[in-house]
Amino acid sequence: MINNPNLNVEDKIAKASAFLLSSPPGEEDDVFNDVRGLINDDKALQANIVPILAQLNKDRFLCVDVPDMDSKTLITKYNQLEDDKYVDFNAGKVVIFDHLRGASSGLHTARVICTEDYQRESALGDLRSCLQKNMSEYIEDRYRDGVGAVFISQDDSHIVICLLNNKFSPDNFWNGSWRSTWTLNPASGSLEGKVTVHIHYYEDGNVQQISEHSFQESVEPTDEHAALSLAVIKKIRILEQQYHRSLNDYYSQIADKAFKEFRRVLPLTRSKIDWDKVTTASILRAAAS
Repeated sequence: MINNPNLNVEDKIAKASAFLLSSPPGEEDDVFNDVRGLINDDKALQANIVPILAQLNKDRFLCVDVPDMDSKTLITKYNQLEDDKYVDFNAGKVVIFDHLRGASSGLHTARVICTEDYQRESALGDLRSCLQKNMSEYIEDRYRDGVGAVFISQDDSHIVICLLNNKFSPDNFWNGSWRSTWTLNPASGSLEGKVTVHIHYYEDGNVQQISEHSFQESVEPTDEHAALSLAVIKKIRILEQQYHRSLNDYYSQIADKAFKEFRRVLPLTRSKIDWDKVTTASILRAAAS
């Protein structure tokens, strides 16, 4: 384990990294604080953990406030310029994000820092803006707590749509996250998608599940950006709704059938187990040994 006295600091940090990358949604800070206490070396931790935190934040589509603006953006690999710089195409800014502190630390005008990105923006900018508008309307209708961001790929050939919807309810012992990524090739009309659903339920137990599904679809390519944008969002709406329904059916089947097959309604004695007696017997055996 991570608190093994035979492990050096580097090995402990490697194990801590694995814990962080598999942490349940909404509980990343709790896991970080736990492993921080186990490692007990803040200097070594700060020197080595930032790349892991950056990977975690990008994988989870961390939603952050844009400094000095009434807007939000997502931290992803699709809008990353450098280790700590992320383009917000809506605001025309570059957000500087401190992964260790978990907060935005500054803002720069995108035209100064990433001229090449604005040259790319001019090629697909109108379509990106249309998709951002239609995506925001879809999210408002379908995902009450959702946030969406539309990016232009580094090679100026694709548009990437990222959608995040978190639902955290620690008072009820559950947290969940829906993340979807859609990549559009405007020239061919190909649309590739991936949905990841990550849930954690921990009342009287500890159940964590990650469900993923990929899509290979297409839309009719057209130079009319408004029409293409509407067609893409309509397709995304249909596919995500179908997957959501399939998950509901799956969970209902588990509740009605699978879990019941894991246990007997009553033991072979046909009487319920008195767990207090079992606990007492265990304590007496331990004391006698």
